Amino acid sequence: MCTSFWGLERFSFYNPHFQLFTPDLSDPELPENDIRSIALDSRGRLWAGNKDDEVCVYDSLFRLIGKLDVQGNLTLQPSKAGQLGRAYFIMEDSQQNIWIGTKGNGLICATPLGDKKYALKRFRFDARDMYGLSHNDVYNIFEDSKHRIWVATYGGGLNYMLSDENGEYQFINYRNNLKNYPMRDCARVRSISEDSDGNIWVGTTGGIIMFASDFTLPEEISFNRFSSVISDSLSLKSNDIHHVYFTSTGMYAVTFGDGLSKLIKMDNGKAIFKTYLMKDGMPSDIVFSAIEDGKKNLWLATENGLSKFDIATEQFENYPLKFQVSDVLFNEGIAVRNSNGEIIINTNKELCHFHPDSVSKSKFIPRIVLTDLRIGNESLRPGVEGSPPDYGVG
Repeated sequence: MCTSFWGLERFSFYNPHFQLFTPDLSDPELPENDIRSIALDSRGRLWAGNKDDEVCVYDSLFRLIGKLDVQGNLTLQPSKAGQLGRAYFIMEDSQQNIWIGTKGNGLICATPLGDKKYALKRFRFDARDMYGLSHNDVYNIFEDSKHRIWVATYGGGLNYMLSDENGEYQFINYRNNLKNYPMRDCARVRSISEDSDGNIWVGTTGGIIMFASDFTLPEEISFNRFSSVISDSLSLKSNDIHHVYFTSTGMYAVTFGDGLSKLIKMDNGKAIFKTYLMKDGMPSDIVFSAIEDGKKNLWLATENGLSKFDIATEQFENYPLKFQVSDVLFNEGIAVRNSNGEIIINTNKELCHFHPDSVSKSKFIPRIVLTDLRIGNESLRPGVEGSPPDYGVG
């Protein structure tokens, strides 16, 4: 490109590694584009809960199938959707039921009745019901290897569900039989997961809880809590856990404010951690989610963009979010990987999606070219009389 003052400029065009899907193209600032929760079902459909209190379902090409309304229909009529509450977590269980955890509006179970029809059952906190849900802020739902459904609440601790012969559910929590649960420190729960030995790991704002899932009575559960100890460099650096995530090689905890912690080993009941921070190459110490790709790299959604952590070399490659839409930031939530290996992460304005194999750092090393040298704002011209200028001394 020719310019009036700056000579000839060259532009290089490239295909961006990271793509954005915008649910409502009319305005990126709309709450419909602010995605809080995502999940993939067994049919490959993407479920997304936005801050317009909608639960939307998309096919593999991000085409809208429908929005879940209060009658359980997947509809394309916006006026019939909404009112379900703001979905903070979505998951599908082994029976293909869709579970939706909301902020302030309890738990919803959507049982499939057809291609676009679900029977909805809602569970809310009721102070009069000792065996009801312990809180209406539901931040995580998990099915363990014994097919128990666990519910994480942000204020009411941990629940697991029991069903009777009539299909009615009871919630076992600190208000009834989960008597040993550490409510004083761990009332606010964000994450539930399970390791290969059948231990349940719970991420809270008071650290991490671990217990065996092979209990007979909930009163017998022994809860082991791992928390930050200032004088212990091998403990967690932060008690504020966003997510406890198991890769093919180990367990990692992503935290709010103290980076990524890797479980090195268990030593006589004590958890030994190694923590990675900005000083180790991370773009931010605030991490929202983590997900492993097909080559055993760990992708981290942080406050300052995306980071790829090579588990083998313990090196970070950082990728800032640069899109045509400004101020795109990752949201708290769970990232997903589809059957094609593509990773999908929720943001405040769209869904970020990419294939890890297509992402790499540029290896181009530009030449250094000296175009001008000035003294006293006058250019030096070798071989030209009076250049360089003689300013004298004193």
